[in-house]
Amino acid sequence: MCCADLNYFGQRVVVLKDVANKASYESSAQVACEAAGAIRTVASLTREADCSQIYSESLQEPILRSRRSMIGSSLLFAISQSVSYVIS
Repeated sequence: MCCADLNYFGQRVVVLKDVANKASYESSAQVACEAAGAIRTVASLTREADCSQIYSESLQEPILRSRRSMIGSSLLFAISQSVSYVIS
């Protein structure tokens, strides 16, 4: 494998991860947009805390998924960097 192939695979992983993140955060963005669109109703019913709670709960899954992905990516990057030092 040459460097161009590795670069292509690296870019492909980043693009796929961005698509997955966009899909994950879509539901939380929808909650925020609905609350902002109906801000007068939310304020008149004093439901700000509930909207905030629902929004926070909708972010839990994407955050957990991002943490797992970050740990895996960091581990692979650390291994790939240390291999070059071990070989030389």
